[in-house]
Amino acid sequence: MAAPNFHKYLRSIVSYAPGDAILGDYTTAAQFKIVSGQLQHYLPGGSVLYMQVEPRPDSSVMKLKTSFASTPNTYGTFAWSGDALTWTVSGITRPNNAAWLACTDAAAGPDLYINLGNYMYQTPAGYNGATAVPRV
Repeated sequence: MAAPNFHKYLRSIVSYAPGDAILGDYTTAAQFKIVSGQLQHYLPGGSVLYMQVEPRPDSSVMKLKTSFASTPNTYGTFAWSGDALTWTVSGITRPNNAAWLACTDAAAGPDLYINLGNYMYQTPAGYNGATAVPRV
C-alpha cells in the first residue's frame, strides 16, 4: 500500500460483523486465511465472514466493491501471491490481479474495491491505487 493508506490493514467496517471491506488502523486489523479460494475473516469464537465481490454488471465497470458477509463468495477466487491478495474470475482478464482501489468516502476507513483496469491509470477521483492488500 502507498500513502495515504500505508500501514492500513484490511477489516470489516464494523469490527467482527458483516459490512463493507475497509482499510483501518493496525489496532483494528482482522485475521484472514484463504480456504478453497474463499478469503475468510476470522471472528472471536471460531466463526468466519467471507469477503464478497459485487458482480460486474457490464464491461464498462472498472471497479468492484468488496464487503464481508456470513455466506461464501460466489464471484471469483482469492489467492495469496507473496504478501499480495489477488482476485480472479472467469471472463475478466486483469492487467494486475493484485490491483485494488481504496476510496476515502468511508468515515471508518477507505472502502476497498477491486481494480479491473491498469494500476494508476485513469484512477477515479477520490480513489487511491494499490497493488497489494497487506496479509494479516
